[in-house]
Amino acid sequence: MTFYAAGAALGLMLGVIATPFAAQGEDMGKPIVLAHAIANSYGSDWKCRQGFRRDQEACLEIRIPDHADLSGSDFGSGWECRYGYAAKGGNCIVVTVPAHAFLDPFGDSWKCERGYIETDGQCRSIALPKNAYLADFPYGKGWECERGFEAKNNECVALALPAHSFLTTKGNDWACDRGFHKQGKTCVDAKVPANAYFAETTSGPAWKCDRSFYSNDKKCIPVTLPDNAHLDYSGNDWDCNRRYRKQGDGCVVQ
Repeated sequence: MTFYAAGAALGLMLGVIATPFAAQGEDMGKPIVLAHAIANSYGSDWKCRQGFRRDQEACLEIRIPDHADLSGSDFGSGWECRYGYAAKGGNCIVVTVPAHAFLDPFGDSWKCERGYIETDGQCRSIALPKNAYLADFPYGKGWECERGFEAKNNECVALALPAHSFLTTKGNDWACDRGFHKQGKTCVDAKVPANAYFAETTSGPAWKCDRSFYSNDKKCIPVTLPDNAHLDYSGNDWDCNRRYRKQGDGCVVQ
């Protein structure tokens, strides 16, 4: 820390603010005088006084528009609009709140009251169809269908549940009972063969073979292990032991 910076820092500790701040320059040790600057409480750097912001090696005055105050931040414009105003084009413009709306917690925009939805800068009443309720978040339609109904053409239509099915958790769709799988608009028997178990799948058979069996023609066939082989990671096929490699239906030394 230079003599001048140390003196400024000492002044801060004693409650005395020196103006202007002097930093040591490269020109034969002569100090460079910085207007509206003060020494940091640590190190040898400096910062600008309140109401000014650093621009390279100078402190420029922050121009505060009407209905704004200093933000106290070294980033951004250095000012922020008061509650009920929004920054636009370097100014603070009053926020016009339409009917059935309220200022948000930040005070620079508005939200519609429950039961209304924003449309073209206004709050429009949400038209609830039969068997519907207001959504928690006023986005999209602003409503959701009751459990057991699905949205179609701005209406809530009752779900047609096929045999061996049940409503999903959300209540606007259905799934098949265990042991059945979805096929079009019906639930069909998975027909799990011997040595297999039911498995939820989006395609193919709704079952998987037990370990040491493999699927073939809708059946589960035992896996035949050749010498020097073991079941692979799936349990439904085999791999050769170390030092061996597959050749046909057997394992040979590499």
